[in-house]
Amino acid sequence: MTTNATNEELKKALFLVNEIFNDNIKFKDISQISTNRIRFTLTVNESFNEGSRRSREGRKISAACWHVHGQFFDFLFQINKDIVIRSQGRKITINGGNWQDWNMGSNYYYSQACECSGSLRNTSTHKLINQKYLTAECWLVQFNGLLACETCKFKNTSDCGGGEYLKNLKNKVAVN
Repeated sequence: MTTNATNEELKKALFLVNEIFNDNIKFKDISQISTNRIRFTLTVNESFNEGSRRSREGRKISAACWHVHGQFFDFLFQINKDIVIRSQGRKITINGGNWQDWNMGSNYYYSQACECSGSLRNTSTHKLINQKYLTAECWLVQFNGLLACETCKFKNTSDCGGGEYLKNLKNKVAVN
């Protein structure tokens, strides 16, 4: 795939998608091919964990599934609405192309080539959170990650409840 997203935007989207897929997603490769174009491939750390794809024969393979890509693209568009992705000859923008299911052959679609739940597209509303890791700071950020800040009326004000948790999360995003 290629994109006009920056390296920083791609890494931020990867961090966010890993909140859903339990840190099992990584870049197989990522390279700057021109001043404003990056080529990248998403893959999994472990083919037997969340977000991995299956072959048409049902074998687990070291590739990121359709749901991983859809979530990743959604996060990219939330980070920067002007991002364009080109994949398999198709153009994907905030206005179209994402979440389109493609036939892999023999009437077998990408959305069927994994063990993800059919409602995974809405995962942000269904998340298990271990209470022992919660702090008194902003729960929206602890539940939903940095994207919760985008629509928060307290963003960049003295009333922001993110505190040290938000500062540490931003540092982790910058490092990853």
